[in-house]
Amino acid sequence: MLPPSEVRLLPKPRCLTTPRRQELLGAFRASERRALVWIAAELGATGLLLAFAWGRVGAVPAWQSLVLFVAGALGMFDFLFTHWAGRRTGLEDVADQAIYGVHSGASLRRAVADVCRRMGLEGSRCQVSLVPDKAINAQALRVGLLPGLHGIHAVTLNRSILHLLNEEELKYVIGHELGHVFVHAPISSRCLAVHALFAGALSLAIGLVAAGSDWMIAAPLCGLAVARWLAFRTTAAQVQQIEFLCDDCGASVVGVIPAITAIIKMGLEEEARSLLVCRVMEAKLADDDIPMAQLLAAYESSLPFGSVVPAQTHDRLVEQVRQLRRDGRQMSLGGFFRSLFSEDDTDRDGLRTAVLAMRRAASVARVPVAAAEVVADPRHLAACVAAIEDHPDRVLLGMEEEIDDSRQGHPCTSRRLLFLWREALRSSPGQAGLGPV
Repeated sequence: MLPPSEVRLLPKPRCLTTPRRQELLGAFRASERRALVWIAAELGATGLLLAFAWGRVGAVPAWQSLVLFVAGALGMFDFLFTHWAGRRTGLEDVADQAIYGVHSGASLRRAVADVCRRMGLEGSRCQVSLVPDKAINAQALRVGLLPGLHGIHAVTLNRSILHLLNEEELKYVIGHELGHVFVHAPISSRCLAVHALFAGALSLAIGLVAAGSDWMIAAPLCGLAVARWLAFRTTAAQVQQIEFLCDDCGASVVGVIPAITAIIKMGLEEEARSLLVCRVMEAKLADDDIPMAQLLAAYESSLPFGSVVPAQTHDRLVEQVRQLRRDGRQMSLGGFFRSLFSEDDTDRDGLRTAVLAMRRAASVARVPVAAAEVVADPRHLAACVAAIEDHPDRVLLGMEEEIDDSRQGHPCTSRRLLFLWREALRSSPGQAGLGPV
């Protein structure tokens, strides 16, 4: 905590507006209609590109044309290698007695089944996996070749989130991710066959135009870059709209109180970890001899699975940085050669800018009702909401996105909290948070 003399108010009120559920649903439907028009245009463009390529038959050997097309088309699926190569354990393979915080393998399977039942997804196939990752996060993946065909439906839960949240809060997270997979999955992600055909045709056309020059080799990369941008282009506002809708999905499963306490817990963790990252960057600025990769490895190893205790984690991190400095002064011959051939092109000016921004965010005054009070006793939630709305020149958490999230992929914690609370009041005036809404 900073001394009172260093705490400041924001120079202008932050934006705390939240959309209504019906507005979000209307915007999502409109976005899907535009996507369908664009997919039709993609198909038309693919036909024109293939007609152009047919007119230049013989410009390059047939096998080169095939390589250009296949490289462009398959390049649209490169993310699948990362997905399949990850250290994932399917939930069905987790032992019943395996323990993750307050959860077990058996209770996790029951939780997923319960969420699917409440969302009406009992017959839907979705692979739920665990990864030994310390980041407070969960991911959803839904891709398909064409609508109606079964594709990849996957939800990945990081182990840290299991150690952080209780059962109802975890069900909110699962419901949120299933919202991404089934309820609000963009049509574009379910038309990969169309995007792949377009990428292949564009790569082939570029290769034929550049035939005989060195640029021909780069044709698939150029085609992929254009095809990816056209297929998956989104704005921060569109991404935030879907995040709000998926928050609503999760809250519809367990109610507003568990959803909000889960969001606040994750926000508090991100705040604590961002301050530790700031310490790592400051250590790099103070001692340029330590490679940034080693500092980040020290940060990662100092983190526990689950909730960070700032003082203890900071002490572990400081001790590891000191050890790195001692190792640097007593470097062995092998260590010398490892450091000699390891690159460390850290942008020091960028680090200084990032540290300054993080420190400025941490110095902003907090709202009168602390986020931790709501986690300890949810009866403080109404007072916390009122404090956020009444003090727009203060923040709930000391992070940059709390000040301005307009360019962020996710809404800030304050706006997510306000959205769920306001929607609960609209649905059941005077009954916000008392069970599912």
